[in-house]
Amino acid sequence: MLSAGPVETAMVQRVMELKDKLDFSQADDLSKQLFQKFIDNAAPKYQSVDEIADLIKTILQTHKPHFRYLSNEEFAPSVFKAKFVDLSGDSVISKISQRFFGETN
Repeated sequence: MLSAGPVETAMVQRVMELKDKLDFSQADDLSKQLFQKFIDNAAPKYQSVDEIADLIKTILQTHKPHFRYLSNEEFAPSVFKAKFVDLSGDSVISKISQRFFGETN
């Protein structure tokens, strides 16, 4: 299983181009802040499609591959660790809130 973080695709590039043009005139301040925090925290961690393809190639060529591969250890390692420890998903939500929005539960 490959757990990839955000991958820089044409869709992501388009969202990044449009983010400054979004109309937040009817959005409350909290929504604006959360959107900006997410963009600021996620954007620098995108991987190229070539990086993902290279990892897949490496996995396919490995004699005894691991069951899971994390493609981007910089993106949100605590989130991925929580996914495989807590079957309820509660710790994942907590880690995502901390990583992207600075919230502590």
